[in-house]
Amino acid sequence: MIKLDYAESVNGILAQSKNLLMVHRERKRQKELLVAKVGKLEKDIVVKADRLEAYIRAATILGNVSDENTKATLNRITGVINKALAVIFTEDSRTISIRQTMYRNVHPHFIVELTNGSGQVRSFKQSGTGLAQIISFLFTTCLVDARKGRKILDMGLIVTGK
Repeated sequence: MIKLDYAESVNGILAQSKNLLMVHRERKRQKELLVAKVGKLEKDIVVKADRLEAYIRAATILGNVSDENTKATLNRITGVINKALAVIFTEDSRTISIRQTMYRNVHPHFIVELTNGSGQVRSFKQSGTGLAQIISFLFTTCLVDARKGRKILDMGLIVTGK
């Protein structure tokens, strides 16, 4: 009986060992698969990080070009309007300047400032609606030309403010 119990015990231990060995082999196989997957993912991360860096550089370049184009367009518009103001106001010169600000660091806003001959910044309410309408019309016309947009412009909408 003791031999039988001993043989059963040995067989039970061998069966458990076989099961443990199979589990160990399966875990080793899964580990190798995971290690291979981690290696592949690390390579993907490197490739995508390089691609992201290239995209960031491209976006920076495009932003710089856009800023330069915006400044050039605003300088052109300012020049056209200031030439028109010099023709209209021969005795009391008036000029405008346009500066760009960002609303909530997202949306660009352009502020038009009117300066009289003595260097004082004046509001458009102080100068009358006619001057504001002239500046608005010239600004819009220059923007349409710069954007190569529509060729028909309804002056009534600009002049009346509607």
